[in-house]
Amino acid sequence: DKELRDKSTGYKGLRGIRNYDITDPLKPVLLEEFNTGEKGNGTHHNFYDGGKYAYLDCGWDDQLRLENHQRPYSNAIMIVDMSDPSNVKEVSRWWVPGQRYGEETEYKKYRFAGDRTSWTGNHGALSVPQRVEDGGKYGYGGFGAFGMYVMDLSDITKPKPAGHVQWEFDQMGTIPFHSCYPVTSDPAHPRLANMIVAAHEALEADCREAYHTPYMVDVKDPRNPKIV
Repeated sequence: DKELRDKSTGYKGLRGIRNYDITDPLKPVLLEEFNTGEKGNGTHHNFYDGGKYAYLDCGWDDQLRLENHQRPYSNAIMIVDMSDPSNVKEVSRWWVPGQRYGEETEYKKYRFAGDRTSWTGNHGALSVPQRVEDGGKYGYGGFGAFGMYVMDLSDITKPKPAGHVQWEFDQMGTIPFHSCYPVTSDPAHPRLANMIVAAHEALEADCREAYHTPYMVDVKDPRNPKIV
């Protein structure tokens, strides 16, 4: 829809995040507006638990492709340093090989290339159950049709995939692996250890599409995540 596309691509406001001091919850004080880019989608579904780093589901320019026709661009991952919330600094970016325009050879390897329906981008930023500064190493993020990635964050400036799992079905609709959340388990529930809940999001109006089940993904071996 040209009208909606032009409205999106021509948007002049903030594409990014705002940080507030809420010492007095009745009087939040704006500390900074951090802009992720002059073009692109800005941010959508971020992860931040109060630690040093925030993980942004982020479109920073107009070169991240979206196969689906509902938006002009897609999102990937941007990690930012939140040590000083009034002076946010970008740390790193990562996208699926083939996701950016110009990476056509890599993109054409996917069976959904050119179908105009698949969601080819991040839609829920990395969930990081243990902070990197506390010894955590892995984050879990859904990239739609590209699947779910276990990201190795041992070098936060160069995140890289440790493992990957793809969805089981191939019908029109849905954002596969929309949200990927680690289960908080304890010794009384050993079967829940190393489990990720991965949920879809329907795309078609009134959810009129094939049913897509949520998944439980075993990430005990981060190099070989498995839908169980």
